[in-house]
Amino acid sequence: MGITWNMRGAGITHAANGANKWNLGVRQMIDSTRIVDVIALQEAGPGSVIMGDWNRRASELSTELRGRHTVYSSREHTYPVAPIREQRNVHYDYAVVPSVSDENLRVDIQGTVRLSDIDISDHYPVAFGLNTPDDSEPPRPPSQSRNPPLKKSRVLRNARSTKAPYPSGSSSSGGSSRLSLRGVERSNVGQQRFVPDPVQESPGNFLLVHQMTYTFVGLENGVDNASAVLHPEYDGPAQLWSAVDMRDGTWVLRNAATGQVLSTAGTAGGDEELVGRDYDPSDGAQRWFLQDAATEALDVDEIVRHDDGTAQWALSALDGSAENTELTTAFYNHDDHERFTTIPAEGIGDGSCYYLVHNGKYVNSSTSQSEPSEGDTVRLNTFLPNHDSFAWCMDIADRYLCSVLLTQYSPGGEPPNLTFSGVNGAKLTLTKDSSTAETWLWKEAPE
Repeated sequence: MGITWNMRGAGITHAANGANKWNLGVRQMIDSTRIVDVIALQEAGPGSVIMGDWNRRASELSTELRGRHTVYSSREHTYPVAPIREQRNVHYDYAVVPSVSDENLRVDIQGTVRLSDIDISDHYPVAFGLNTPDDSEPPRPPSQSRNPPLKKSRVLRNARSTKAPYPSGSSSSGGSSRLSLRGVERSNVGQQRFVPDPVQESPGNFLLVHQMTYTFVGLENGVDNASAVLHPEYDGPAQLWSAVDMRDGTWVLRNAATGQVLSTAGTAGGDEELVGRDYDPSDGAQRWFLQDAATEALDVDEIVRHDDGTAQWALSALDGSAENTELTTAFYNHDDHERFTTIPAEGIGDGSCYYLVHNGKYVNSSTSQSEPSEGDTVRLNTFLPNHDSFAWCMDIADRYLCSVLLTQYSPGGEPPNLTFSGVNGAKLTLTKDSSTAETWLWKEAPE
């Protein structure tokens, strides 16, 4: 369900537990945390959403409500629409959802988007996609989502494993081929190219055509929880897909026959294969990067401290790539532990954002909270959906142009910057003081 809200001076609550009860709350400069507790726990109940113009920064209220309620704001600022002298861009218009353990009462918000093309107020309206406990499919794309990249050769990189599918042998169905996953490398990327080809008779859907064999990705026999295989001929909706933009660089691919989404699963032999599964907003295996096979899929970079005449240090995974390993700095030497796969994170913030991946793990600052904070230590972890602590941003389009501050998206607050203490082997942390943060150069890693 999607709701767009743009009523200044009021908040609206929706009880998602079947009561269909709506309440309006008047904007007051008083104890917002107490108002939220009263509305959520006494009026609407725990399965509720409270949204509107809060007249205070999202980051401030999020800190005060942590542990009891979750704040959802758009990635772009909501006030003001027109530039006002000496007025900083802020997030005033957002939603609050009570944090509850009972799945039957829980409401998730998916696809929070600022509607920049509507400017009838001094605040931008915000669209919220509500995923109530009864929902079993991915949210529908909001109006400002990207269109899926059609008719171009793409590598389907899985967000959780960072691997991509390729034909790996005959399946149980006659004439079709199994699809397994492996790392994306120059030597095998030719087998990992797929073209999303739109189907005129089925608007919004497309075929996933394996470029080398001209075969079609489909769910075997068109049934739930089936393996995804390559069919030599098109034979119906089991081979039709639609794409939902998750506005963090990833997509969810939904099958027309079953309504399930493309995911991965382990096999008895220890491999990963493609399967259909019910949508789960917290499962990174159901998120996909649709990377341009020629210009994006093989990008590997080195992140180097800006050279000011002293020794150069680089971002380093010298201590390995196990889950939760802390990143450090190392003397820049083009070593393997200094190489990071770079993946665009389109849709996050107003600048250019990327994921940095080393041996299947993402450079991030926190897995325990979705928003990065001052002093967080930088680590390697498996991808988590809906976590702003996994993407690294800059305010220029060409990441190779010059040295930049590397920041993380922080709704309504000062973005924290990547820094370290200036010695070899130092741990990497976040600071909101941009005047003391290090600047970094992105360099293409040698082949």
